[in-house]
Amino acid sequence: MIPRSIRKSICFHEAGHAAMHWFWGTAGDFCHIDMRPNSDFLASVRWRPVASEAEIGEMRSWPSAARGMATRCIMQLLGGPCAQNLECDRDEEWFELLMFNEWEPGPDQKSDIARAVRIALALTGEKGPEPGPRSRTFLAKISRWTDEAFGDPRLWGVVEALACRLQHVQSILDGDEAWEVMKRAWGGDPSWAALEMGRKWRRRLIGPNGSR
Repeated sequence: MIPRSIRKSICFHEAGHAAMHWFWGTAGDFCHIDMRPNSDFLASVRWRPVASEAEIGEMRSWPSAARGMATRCIMQLLGGPCAQNLECDRDEEWFELLMFNEWEPGPDQKSDIARAVRIALALTGEKGPEPGPRSRTFLAKISRWTDEAFGDPRLWGVVEALACRLQHVQSILDGDEAWEVMKRAWGGDPSWAALEMGRKWRRRLIGPNGSR
C-alpha cells in the first residue's frame, strides 16, 4: 500500500506531465495514464513519441525548429517533477536537486531528467554523457519556463483537477477521460493553451515562420 503522501506526489507528478501536453496543445498525443507501479516507475503517462534525440540532432541544420522541438519535449518531461515540487516539496532549487539526485548517464536511463539531458545534448551537439555548458544553460532555461507556466492559475487548475481525479484511479485513466477532466478545469478546449496565457508565450514558442 502506497502511503497517502507518496500517492499525492505521484498524482501531481503524472498530472504535471499531462498538463504540459495540454499547454502545448498536444494532449491528444498521450494514450493513457497508468497508475500501477512497475519495475521502472511508480506510475507513468504513455504518449506517442514527439521526436527522438537522433531526430532532434538531425534538425540542427534548422536551429529554430530544433530548439522548438527540444523545448516542447523537455517541458513535457520536466512537467512531472516540476508539478510534484510545486505541490509537495516547494524547493526553489528543484531542478538542481533533480540533476544531483536522479540524473545518471547512459542511453538506457529512463528517468525524466536523463531523457531531458539527452535531448539537450542532441540539440547542442555536445558529446556528453554529462551535459556541457550549453546543454546546462538550455535545460536551466526550460526548467524556469516550466515553473512559469505552472504559475498561471488556469494551467495549475488543470494540474490540480487531474491530480484529484488520479487519486481515485487504481489502474489506468484513459487519455480521452483525462482530456475531459483538463477541458473542464480550463473552461474550454483550446487548440493550443499556451497561446491563451499571454504574449510572452506566443513570443517564446512561435517560430519566425509562424509555426511551432
